[in-house]
Amino acid sequence: MGRWGFGIFENDYACDFKYVVVDGGGLAAVEQALDRVVSSGDRYLEVSEADEALAAADIIARLLGAFGQQDAYTEDIDSWVKTSRVKVSPALVEKAREAIRRILAEHFKIMAENDENTEDFADWKREVSALSDRLSASAPP
Repeated sequence: MGRWGFGIFENDYACDFKYVVVDGGGLAAVEQALDRVVSSGDRYLEVSEADEALAAADIIARLLGAFGQQDAYTEDIDSWVKTSRVKVSPALVEKAREAIRRILAEHFKIMAENDENTEDFADWKREVSALSDRLSASAPP
């Protein structure tokens, strides 16, 4: 698994996931990724699940007009979003927010247990918080 930055699409899992969406999975794939995290209960979240759910939440924000990072890594999903006629429900936005809360809580727990590098975590958390803010600012009524 490759990670080259702290951005939502700066890892292999998120980049692979966007192709699942673009190549026909659409909003159903987005919701499934969020459901895997939201329904996980207390079990350990796999990195792939967290990265895919964050990408799914980011795609929802983009569908609502709140684009974040736009570069070569997001070009395909940005094109899909711009041509998509998909409508995002308030329930799906809330599911994305819930997934983000679950992922943040899991990473806090891992950090405390393993004495992880808090500077790296702070950078990643800033990116995830910015995504959460984009979802909040653009949520449908």
